[in-house]
Amino acid sequence: MNDSDNADRTAYLVGAGLASLAAAVYLLKDGNLKPENITIFECRSRAGGSLGIFGDVETGFVYPGGRVFEEQYRCALDLLSQIPSSRDPGTSIKQEIMEFNARYGWHNNARLVDMNRNVVDTSRLDLEIAHYLSLAKLLLSPERWLNGKRIGEVVDTSFFKTNFWFIWSSIMAFRPNHSAIEMRRYLLRYLHLLPELSTMTFILRTRVNQQQAIVDPLVALTQSGPEQSQHARRDAERTAERADMDRYFRFSAF
Repeated sequence: MNDSDNADRTAYLVGAGLASLAAAVYLLKDGNLKPENITIFECRSRAGGSLGIFGDVETGFVYPGGRVFEEQYRCALDLLSQIPSSRDPGTSIKQEIMEFNARYGWHNNARLVDMNRNVVDTSRLDLEIAHYLSLAKLLLSPERWLNGKRIGEVVDTSFFKTNFWFIWSSIMAFRPNHSAIEMRRYLLRYLHLLPELSTMTFILRTRVNQQQAIVDPLVALTQSGPEQSQHARRDAERTAERADMDRYFRFSAF
């Protein structure tokens, strides 16, 4: 695509979460839009969405948590391989993540604790043949067969007392009354992680919180353009200015 094709085109994105920030990066790098022609509307005072950290020392901070990354998050890691880290502009965020986890890998020593405060041996998932068969049937069923069904309708009640369910539901935030279709999609997506589910050694963590490690460098890149990224400002909050819309602001360089 030639630069002239999109020289005067504009893009408007709603919400300054990871999806919009990623879209802005690819519009700049692959779509050849100008940074000043990309606008993101956000009701909060800072970008980040569910990765964002908000607040101050007087009123307290809100930190919703982070997103779990693992090596098969190929699209996300491809994006992060193109973004300079906030610590070292000569290193990509992906490279920083990989180097950090190679040195400080994750390993759960205690994933489950029983009512007597004893650490549960989670090397066994407590799944019986009937449970495996139910999960296999769920995985092989077309979604149209599962429409409107809950997880509790496709597995036996004993399934919800297994170590597998306690680990799975605590990681993925599932309940028995949640959608069987969503359960199927998650199983298909994360099936390769089952051997390490109890230790979670597959997790890729960032060196600092994901607001500073991922969001702020993304904002800096989209505001300066790829060719000026090494000189971009790191703090997303300082680069936001109020728009005329009530409760919304526009990133000035988007």
